[in-house]
Amino acid sequence: KIEGKIEDICKFMVRKFNADAGEVMERIQRLTNLEILDGLMEELFAANTLEEAQFIIKRVVVKSLQ
Repeated sequence: KIEGKIEDICKFMVRKFNADAGEVMERIQRLTNLEILDGLMEELFAANTLEEAQFIIKRVVVKSLQ
């Protein structure tokens, strides 16, 4: 289920922002909590630019590692 959510986030980033799937995967693969991944996906839906989405991902990853 976690792997599927990570794949969904990668697909979303590629579709909406033409992001590099490998780069997105590399950044979020450390996230192993489904709640955190769900929250990340919700925040990404509101992002308007690739830069904004990348900032959200970075913030969520850093927060999850604390």
